[in-house]
Amino acid sequence: MKKLLYILPFAFLAAVSCKEDTLDVYHGDNYIHFTPGLDNAPYAEYNFALDGKTTAETVADVPVEIRIWGYLPETDIRCNVSVKADATTAKPSDYEVTEQTVFRKGHHVDTLWVKVKRNEKLLNTDFKVSVVMTSADNSYLVGPAIYNTATVRVRDFIEKQPSWWSTTQFLGD
Repeated sequence: MKKLLYILPFAFLAAVSCKEDTLDVYHGDNYIHFTPGLDNAPYAEYNFALDGKTTAETVADVPVEIRIWGYLPETDIRCNVSVKADATTAKPSDYEVTEQTVFRKGHHVDTLWVKVKRNEKLLNTDFKVSVVMTSADNSYLVGPAIYNTATVRVRDFIEKQPSWWSTTQFLGD
């Protein structure tokens, strides 16, 4: 009986002191932006020398990843995209960028496709196309300024050292 007197107060405290934890729900703004790379800047790369095709004139679609902060969209989001001329080294005939892309409903990641063309000087293609997301509809804001511009680098040669080489510690010089 004495044991019961000692156990009952602890059982009572355990029963009344427990409460369910609730998770906070995101209540901020909804942002859409290009996904940043390893150096915190959005970019994409394409190398015609690695695509396994001949040296003939070729067209390729380069994916540039777009991401959302906030709630998943319940409807498609239309995003306006333009080329940033002062940061682009390609001639307008070397690329195609649609002025509007669609971020599909229910996705947290989607893709902008940039069509690039091999330069008329075969095996000598090396240019950049800089694309800027300027606006989005459906109450989504274009994200922070550092993430609203993505650079697409296009080449046609194999480098001695790939761009990702310096991001790992195990490969050496």
